[in-house]
Amino acid sequence: MRINYVLPAVRLTGGVRVIVEIADRLARRGHQVTVTAFGREGDLDWARASFACRFIRRARFHKYRVAAARRLLPGWHEQDLKIRALAERVPECDINVATAAFTAFSVHRSRRGIPFHHMQHYDAVFYPDDPYARSVAIEACCLPMRRIANSTWLAGLLEERHSLRDTALVFPAIDHEVFRPGPRPRPADRPPGAFRIVTLGRSDPVKGFGDLLEAVAIAAGRGCAVDLAVFGTETTLPTRAGAPYLHVGRRVNQDLADLYRSADAVVTPSWYESFPLPPLEAMACGVPVITTRYGTEDYAVDGRNALVVPPREPQRLAESIIRLARDRGLQETVARGGVETARAFTWDATVDAVERLFTDALTQSRSARTAAPLRDLAGLLG
Repeated sequence: MRINYVLPAVRLTGGVRVIVEIADRLARRGHQVTVTAFGREGDLDWARASFACRFIRRARFHKYRVAAARRLLPGWHEQDLKIRALAERVPECDINVATAAFTAFSVHRSRRGIPFHHMQHYDAVFYPDDPYARSVAIEACCLPMRRIANSTWLAGLLEERHSLRDTALVFPAIDHEVFRPGPRPRPADRPPGAFRIVTLGRSDPVKGFGDLLEAVAIAAGRGCAVDLAVFGTETTLPTRAGAPYLHVGRRVNQDLADLYRSADAVVTPSWYESFPLPPLEAMACGVPVITTRYGTEDYAVDGRNALVVPPREPQRLAESIIRLARDRGLQETVARGGVETARAFTWDATVDAVERLFTDALTQSRSARTAAPLRDLAGLLG
């Protein structure tokens, strides 16, 4: 099959990691896979890529042109430009896959391949202060294309808000050769007696980093010292008195697994996610996890393989940190349960499911094209 993925960009994020992993594995299975995205070759230096990339470089002085257009053209939005540019670069393909709300319009307008939308979140939540972008993200859910959701939470939301009942469910996965139990090193700079937490740092408020800082300050005020290590590509993050942290930079693959194993707990404090990978990766490494709803329902079970707390409640998050730090037996229970849970999520199973969806869609399309002339002939004769 000729398969094309359309991404806004390929710089390292959780969602991009998933799509790149699937695209790479489909290519290694013998499919002709391309990725169409804004960016340049160096943006993929973090990944193994067996597929071809069609990068779109931004024009010189792009940000100044955008600023001028916003002032001079009422109703103009930069995303309109992105949609058109991506649509024009889509190659001939059998399967054409959008990966975000705006790329869904690019796939639809390209008129190439059977359109899919591989959804990894309900994108409207990312635009609370941009009514135009929010409305476009909602409209993307109504475009005529097949849909894949990465979690039961997202599939349920699509059915509830848009009556989309035929969304396919395909879970992401983890590389078990990388994320697995191993030695639990103690960092040399770790304060004596401190409970070490590792977390992904993001500045977007919905990622809950500010809530975690508040929870750490609360825990410290109750005598539970926390050594907080933050990873990720963003280096300018919120700060809070009483909750210092060390930013360790971008971590992927083995470096990320080693970082997880250095922790007493990995915490994901988001207000909502749609199948976040850090909790599952940490589980596979044998590290206790504290996470929030929503979007973790497919693998996180409170008290069995994680501690699950309500989002946007730093007080409850602090209580879970203190509880886990002071209960060695609980640490062992949730860590053991996490390892067992993580085993079920393999990339082979994920790519099998994606490949099957694409094959079925292509078969149905070919059958429909074959049947159409026969129906026309029957109509003429009848």
